[in-house]
Amino acid sequence: QLSSGKSNYRVLEIGAGLGRTAYFATQFGIQDYSIIDIPLTGAAQSYFLGRVLGEENVQLHGEKNQGIVQIIPASELESMTETYDLIVNVDSLTELPKDIMNAYWMFSKKSTKTFLSINHEFNENVIKDLYMDSSIHSVTRYPYWLRRGYVEETVNFS
Repeated sequence: QLSSGKSNYRVLEIGAGLGRTAYFATQFGIQDYSIIDIPLTGAAQSYFLGRVLGEENVQLHGEKNQGIVQIIPASELESMTETYDLIVNVDSLTELPKDIMNAYWMFSKKSTKTFLSINHEFNENVIKDLYMDSSIHSVTRYPYWLRRGYVEETVNFS
C-alpha cells in the first residue's frame, strides 16, 4: 500500500529476523529491498533468502552483483548515505539500548520520508518517545491487529 505500485520503490528494513518480510515484499513486486542487521542474523537471512529467491538475487555487503535484496551489516550504519522510500522496523527497535535505537532513528530521519514501525510497548523505550517532542509532519498510530500489545505507527518526516 505504501509503495502505491511504484516499480522503483526502495525499502530498508532494520533488524529483519530471518528475512520473511523481505521475501514477501519481493513477491509483491518490490525489487530493491535492503536489510541492516547484526552479522549472525545476516548469515541466516542470506541463507534463507538465497534458498527462496535464488542466490543471484541476494547481495551481501562487499559483493558486486545487483541482488534484489541487499544485506548490510549494522556496523555500516554511520557510513550509509543512501535514501529510501520506506524504512521499516518490526519487533526490534524497542528492545535495543536507547543509544542504538536513537542512532537508527536519526539515520531514518535523514534517509527516508516514511518510517513504518510495528513494535510492542512493553519495554522502557517505545517508538512514540522518538517523535513526541519533534517536528514530524504526520503520524498514524493504530493497534496492530495481528499481535496483542503491538502498535503500528507510520511516521512521515516531510
